[in-house]
Amino acid sequence: MKIKSIVVLSSMLIILGSCSKESTSDEFEQANGKVAEKLITRMDMISVQDSEDNASLFINYDSKNRVSSFTDGYDSNILVYENDELSTISGGSEPLQTSEFYNMPYDIFQFGEVVEYDSNKNPSVIRLLEEDYEGSIQEFKVDISYDPTPNPFFYTLKAAGVIAVLDKVQFNIGLSSQSPDLIQARKLLPLNNIKKIVVTDVERGSITFQLVADYVYDEDDYPISATFTAISENDGTSIFLKNYEYK
Repeated sequence: MKIKSIVVLSSMLIILGSCSKESTSDEFEQANGKVAEKLITRMDMISVQDSEDNASLFINYDSKNRVSSFTDGYDSNILVYENDELSTISGGSEPLQTSEFYNMPYDIFQFGEVVEYDSNKNPSVIRLLEEDYEGSIQEFKVDISYDPTPNPFFYTLKAAGVIAVLDKVQFNIGLSSQSPDLIQARKLLPLNNIKKIVVTDVERGSITFQLVADYVYDEDDYPISATFTAISENDGTSIFLKNYEYK
């Protein structure tokens, strides 16, 4: 799997979600207790294999500690607030469209259906259906495990108004006007930090993709660096390094 770039802050929506009537902040605190509220200012992704896959994300904040803009160095996005609530995200990048922050298959979080949550309300088993080149439908089982540490993106997303948006999502099939991306995001929000992902072809019973993350944490249990090892049935082994900086 190739990492082309780290795209946009709002794209993290597709790797975030939980299915409950409680607020996401309440769920986050239940899973992690009282933790420091750290805001990401920069992330760097470094490919061991190919320097062309290196990418960075820069996040800027206003005087109220709200995310004002973010850029990967090529595309920039500006966040606009009305009455202290996120109104629009404008710019060159496409929102709600990538999971490259975690270096994992995008389709898992675009089309996956949560089968099981763990005791902390993290999605732990996901069912994924994909159409192959011949038009046949393949079924995959995705197992996700977590470190007992907070999702490092949570308070950054909260500072961008994203958590407030997700809290307004209603799980009512009859409300067709709601964004399917937001509903999917609300269902898939991990409250802890993802440690491992294993994708299994159900029919063959074989693993097609595996991702293992090894983090170095600071005193507040936020990652300051990480090594991601991805093993793909088609592409072999890839290693990516990631560094985090906070406000």
